[in-house]
Amino acid sequence: MATPEQRFLQWLHDNGATFPKLQWPTTTSNGLRGAVAIEDIAMDELMLCIPRRLLISEELCWQDPQLKPVFLDNRDVFTRDDPVLALFIVRELLLEERSFFHPYLAILPYPESIQDWSLNELRELHDNRLVDAAARRSSEIDVYYRKVMMRLQEKYPNEFPETLYTLDKFRFAWKTI
Repeated sequence: MATPEQRFLQWLHDNGATFPKLQWPTTTSNGLRGAVAIEDIAMDELMLCIPRRLLISEELCWQDPQLKPVFLDNRDVFTRDDPVLALFIVRELLLEERSFFHPYLAILPYPESIQDWSLNELRELHDNRLVDAAARRSSEIDVYYRKVMMRLQEKYPNEFPETLYTLDKFRFAWKTI
């Protein structure tokens, strides 16, 4: 059986992505996943070409047949790209293998950031502006989740159940963007 990484590479190749001089995935000595050049790459040489159809963009989200009417009817909630992209990604995660983007989403690690640090870890930074920014960012995700879910529950309760469209999935999606 193919690994998630092998399925992702096959999906990329099947859909026209090219990266002839790169090897992915590779693992560094400290266990991080990345890519390495397997041949010299000349200056100005394209090293990676990903077709637009493989990109999750705000434009793609607004064209989605299920979500477009939701976005259009609730423009006051979906004024920014973050909640639009987050809702799309959560829905795609829930579709699992039925999602065109499943091979990509299946290989994503949980995004870690400073907003996940404990208060003691943040204090070690000795930078109140950075600590405040991390707190604001975390709060922003919670506020948008509540705003989006309140509206979806009000207008489309059976289409976007909170038991599936969870804060954790929304956080993952938002932080992945």
